[in-house]
Amino acid sequence: MRSERPSDMSWRLLLVYGGDRGLHVLIYNLEVKEIPPPAYRLHVCNDQKEMEGMLLKMTVTLIVMPEEHAGLIERLSLFAPNIPIAIVVKEHSHQHARHWTSQGIAWVWPETNWERHLNLTLDAPLPETQLADSQEKVVSQTYDQPTILIAVAGAFDGAGSTHLSFALANYLAKQGDGKVAIWEAGRNPCFEFLAFNHNGVVNTKPRFEMDKVTYFKSTVDMDWVESYAEQFRYLIVDLGNINTSEHTSLFFRATIPVLVGSGSSWRQRELVQLCRKHIHKPQEKWRVVLPMASEDARDEIAETLAGRHVMSLPTCDPYQLSEEAEQVIERILNITTRKPAGFFGRFIKR
Repeated sequence: MRSERPSDMSWRLLLVYGGDRGLHVLIYNLEVKEIPPPAYRLHVCNDQKEMEGMLLKMTVTLIVMPEEHAGLIERLSLFAPNIPIAIVVKEHSHQHARHWTSQGIAWVWPETNWERHLNLTLDAPLPETQLADSQEKVVSQTYDQPTILIAVAGAFDGAGSTHLSFALANYLAKQGDGKVAIWEAGRNPCFEFLAFNHNGVVNTKPRFEMDKVTYFKSTVDMDWVESYAEQFRYLIVDLGNINTSEHTSLFFRATIPVLVGSGSSWRQRELVQLCRKHIHKPQEKWRVVLPMASEDARDEIAETLAGRHVMSLPTCDPYQLSEEAEQVIERILNITTRKPAGFFGRFIKR
């Protein structure tokens, strides 16, 4: 016996259908005994953190969980506010079903044959208009080419990695070449306040949208980054201070590693020490960005760090980029690598 689903859930269940991607169903703390239909992709987990990670990594169609874990529903709404939930109960009755559907649950299934109910529920066809919308959504969020990972790190605290991350994200979003996301991976998170400042209300969700850019707060863990977020063309990781970041390895693995320093003479030492510290790493593709540095200061540091791409970034509003700032950002994102040169460059060629 299948319970009635709330009117506001009308066919929201089938967000993605068909193709080789299938319907992603998250099964929490339930044993799967039957073989699901070919179009289904069942993801079984018994750990809450693992489940939350899955909700961030993929487009989940439905969550199925036993009644004794229904206390997680409120927390799940933060990670997946629009994903229907089916509750599996040991004793099924009309009264029981009405109780749960009044709490916003889409389906209530008996424990004895919940898999049968799952198969019947997801076999229902989509209306043509919604199917077209769903297919368009899938196309807009998947790309044939790998996600481009851009890691932005500061040579010291307060260097400006977050400011530059915002500028890069808004520049890429303006180009319209694909979806853009930022993950704050530093030790001084600020996205929470950014969301509040932008919307005027407290945002407790781990992600939010602003100006065509998706922002992932520091509550999102490394597992999500490891998945390379296939629905985004560009993933920008704001590492904060590279010396204290827990995710420094992402800088060296990034397609575009960007190191933010300073053009001040008393700050050159930090850049040089960083290059020497990581002398065993290839550094030819590093982008060293010096906010507000003069051309003379840039030239001096470029000579010291011969073989690396060093550029000065003018003062800019990351949400209202000047033409000059956009030209520098274009160079940051599209530089042809050169071989190291000079005395210090010879050391990093090993």
